[in-house]
Amino acid sequence: MTGWKSMSNQKTKILHVLKSSVYAGAEHVAVSICKSLQEQFAFAYASVDGEIAPYVKGSGISFYPMSAFSIREVTKVLELYQPDIIHAHDFSAFVVCALVKKNSRLIAHLHHNPPWIQNWNYKAAVCRLLLERADRILAVSNAILEESVFFHKHHTKVLVVQNPVDTMRIRKMAQESNSVSADVLFVGRLVPPKNPLRFIRVVGALKKQKPDITAVMLGDGELAVECRKMIGKMGLEHTIYMAGFTRNPYPFMKQAKIMLVTSDLEGYGIAAAEAAVLGTPVLAANVGGLRSIFGDFPQALCGRPFSNKVGSKRIEADLRRKAAVLLRDPLRYELFKQEMEKRVYVEEIDRYMDRLESIYGELDR
Repeated sequence: MTGWKSMSNQKTKILHVLKSSVYAGAEHVAVSICKSLQEQFAFAYASVDGEIAPYVKGSGISFYPMSAFSIREVTKVLELYQPDIIHAHDFSAFVVCALVKKNSRLIAHLHHNPPWIQNWNYKAAVCRLLLERADRILAVSNAILEESVFFHKHHTKVLVVQNPVDTMRIRKMAQESNSVSADVLFVGRLVPPKNPLRFIRVVGALKKQKPDITAVMLGDGELAVECRKMIGKMGLEHTIYMAGFTRNPYPFMKQAKIMLVTSDLEGYGIAAAEAAVLGTPVLAANVGGLRSIFGDFPQALCGRPFSNKVGSKRIEADLRRKAAVLLRDPLRYELFKQEMEKRVYVEEIDRYMDRLESIYGELDR
């Protein structure tokens, strides 16, 4: 039976390994897998200790904290837990686990497409070499495979598995009371790949056409101070509300008129998919996995895939132009919303977990 070790009545032991100590997209996926499949498999979670710890422990998952993400610390966890399968999330975790694994099977689960995968360099060369040690390679979008230089000889191991969306849970959580609404919304960590400064510039431009515009930014991160400085410099203190991190962004999503996804890089773009589930119009930069989500609804995509400043400016201009149209034209807004609901596909969580259970089962044979 899937989830049980051959010739034994013990559950297959699966260790999720992540570098980050925060709670973000990849971490949410890992925790969701453990919670959904815990009856079939024995799960544990290893990462640097920090913000993520209470989420893991609160979900009833064994947590192995590391003082730092290093070969030594990962080796200690592997020796303690003795997993049958290592599920390593993103490139750093995969590389370390590939170097130190012994008898465990190894899954490389790639959530992001960083710029370095597009050209040959020492990181790309190391990944190309170590991919031989992976038993399965999961990519959250075709963009990761298309943009990397080192995947073409590993196609038999690679599966594209979009991040799961628990639509029932999201719609239920979106019903919670929320006194803050916005014309435009940003949801994501305040880090360079998400480009929150672009969001602020777009809001500043929209304010010139709609002086009473309101905006909310959900999330925290290394650019928080810089974001506040830019908001002050542009005189947007009474326009943009920085709400910080929240465990439940869905009431904000449901009540917002438009969500802007301003990223320079996106492995998948889970927040965009979740907003689409709630029927909130999304305008997204034409990058990474966002192209997969909105492939059948290109009206939501802004600019062209880019790797230079010209492309970046085009995306920003499109975000301003399309947002302005939707905010001032109720008819076009409703048509956009209806078409998006018809044509945007998201991976339902039940189907996703069926696929993961099958993958684990194949590796356990």
